[in-house]
Parts: sequence; C-alpha cells; structure tokens
Amino acid sequence: MPEGDTIVWTARRLDASLSGKVLTRTDFRVPSLATTDLAGRESLPVATYGKHLFHRLSGGVTIHSHLKMEGRWSTLVAPHAAPPREAKRLETQVRRAERGHTTRALLYVSDALAVASKLGLLDVIPTSEEQAIIGRLGPDILAESWPETGLDAALDNLRGQPQRLLGEALLDQRNLAGLGTFWISEMLFVHGVLPWLTVAEVPEETLRAVLDDAR
Repeated sequence: MPEGDTIVWTARRLDASLSGKVLTRTDFRVPSLATTDLAGRESLPVATYGKHLFHRLSGGVTIHSHLKMEGRWSTLVAPHAAPPREAKRLETQVRRAERGHTTRALLYVSDALAVASKLGLLDVIPTSEEQAIIGRLGPDILAESWPETGLDAALDNLRGQPQRLLGEALLDQRNLAGLGTFWISEMLFVHGVLPWLTVAEVPEETLRAVLDDAR
C-alpha cells in the first residue's frame, strides 16, 4: 500500500507537470463525477496529508484522492510538446491511458497529461472542506510542523491507548498519519520491537526513536 512518502513524491510529480497551468480538459471516470468539468481552472500546488492528496485548483476547488492499495497518479508529456523521436511512443502511452479500464481521471494541460488509475477514493470538494477530512487524522509524520508539535501529539495519542497492540496503534491514522505496514515493520525491526507488544510495554524513548527514524 502506498504510504506517506509515496504520496509526497506523487504530489511533487504532479506539481512539476501541472502547477501554474490551466486545465484544458478533464475526464473523470467514476459515476459521481461523470459530468464534472474542471477545464479552465488553474492547477495550484498539490497538498498532502498522511495518505491523502489534495490537488487544489483555482476557484476554491480540490480534487481529493486516496491511492488505497493499488492507486497511482502518473504524468505524461503531451506528444506535440516532445521531440519528434519521442512523439510516437508518447502517443501510444496517451492512447493506452485514455482507453485503460483502470483509468479513473485524466487531467490535461497544454503540454502534459496526468493520469489516475485504480484509485481507492476520488472526489471533488470545495477547498474549504479539506479540514473536515484532515481533522479526523492524527499529525502527519511528514509535515513541517512534526518536530515541533507533531511528534509529541502522536506520542500522546499512543500513550492514551496503553493496552493496544503497538503495530495496530501505529497503523491507526487517527494516532498519526502517513505510516503503513512497510515503514512500521522496517522501523520496529531496526529497533528490535515486536509489533505484538502493547504500547505500555514499549519505553517512550523507543517509541520516539521509532517515529523519528520513520520520518
């Protein structure tokens, strides 16, 4: 499952291709968004929180997505914007994306295309409603504010569930957002901590080290 680091890299790739450009066409392939047209809006920087992507657009609109198990956002250079020797290969990739049965969204700008496939969640919301989604989550382990406030808040959340199994508590996005099975398993292995211990059985300095290294 894609975790917080994958989400941040995804946002950076989308920004590199779309940010500051006007959407010339959009194509959403989920029933709830079948008639949604966001063409004419400027693509603003993509924000992340935990495993959530918030692709903001001008006019106070956000494309909210979650990759879940297999989802992915990828970007392609528009064939007409590429060197001639690359154009044919890119045309094939674009056609494949446009015809793909797993494609869930296509966002076009003048010189690029963003393709969403196999998304676990996709919706379009007012940007003002992002906080309602974030508000259910714990601190984001990759947020700039993590060292000052996020780490202590996450530790408080974990200490508030002393009898819960550590691995389960770390996976709960309400305690801290962004970690998944891969990074939890790796960090607990590095520190010699069994995920089946209760939170109360793990010293706070060990918990702090696990989270610091995960970040």
